[in-house]
Amino acid sequence: MSLLIARSYAGDPTGNLTPNREGEVVFDTTNDVIYRANGLTSSDWASYSGSGSAATVQTWSPTVSFTTPGSPSLTYARQDGRYFANGNLINFWYDIDFTITSLGSAAGNLMTSLPATSNASALRSVVGIRQVTTGIDWETNSQFFGSINPNSNDVIYYTQSDNTSSNSTQTPQITLSTAIRLIGEGSMET
Repeated sequence: MSLLIARSYAGDPTGNLTPNREGEVVFDTTNDVIYRANGLTSSDWASYSGSGSAATVQTWSPTVSFTTPGSPSLTYARQDGRYFANGNLINFWYDIDFTITSLGSAAGNLMTSLPATSNASALRSVVGIRQVTTGIDWETNSQFFGSINPNSNDVIYYTQSDNTSSNSTQTPQITLSTAIRLIGEGSMET
């Protein structure tokens, strides 16, 4: 059975989080445990153990770059990445806190690294961006989202204006020396 983790929760969801549907899977970001809903109430969560063995959550240190890498000068306050592999399906969650003091020759769209390389011919999912703090100035009245770059281990961030139906891939306006935090989650096939 493949698991698609649709959302994460900081702590044990039992008694605290109502499932959206039976069979929903949630990643506990505090304790690195995966839960599956066996019903529709907050008491119906059970830790997922796959086929008899405990689900293993692994870590990686996500990084930030640009589609034209250049030589930006940046420092990280947090590089927290967690993922769960089930066959060729990888569910991931990341929380990155960084400050860019100089772009150097970096340009293009902001990117975040992933723990594995996606398969271009397999299913890829759009990454859910849960939080973006100040420091990135996108187009006014636009939606911000990430997409897994085929045959790579990168998420590229895009905007979509409320005024158009096409994606705008303009260069993000980075406020230098301002802390930026990106939190995202998603899944991909390798």
